[in-house]
Amino acid sequence: MATNDPYGTGLSENTVNNLVSDGLSEDNIQAITYDPQAANFDSEIQRMVDFNPDAIVVIGFEESSRIIQGLNAQGIGPQR
Repeated sequence: MATNDPYGTGLSENTVNNLVSDGLSEDNIQAITYDPQAANFDSEIQRMVDFNPDAIVVIGFEESSRIIQGLNAQGIGPQR
């Protein structure tokens, strides 16, 4: 998950490329961008819950804490 700006999308693309070059299938990667000014991140969090990943990388700033709290509330996080 990355903030929808040049920093976030660029770092997200590089992360995906590195994962693929290290052997992870593109089918096992889901890159989601989000508006950092959004009122909530419910739809993006739900997409992650539905994808049921082994790991999540959040590329953002102060809004990242709200995303991580939302992921934890949905059972996607450290307690898993």
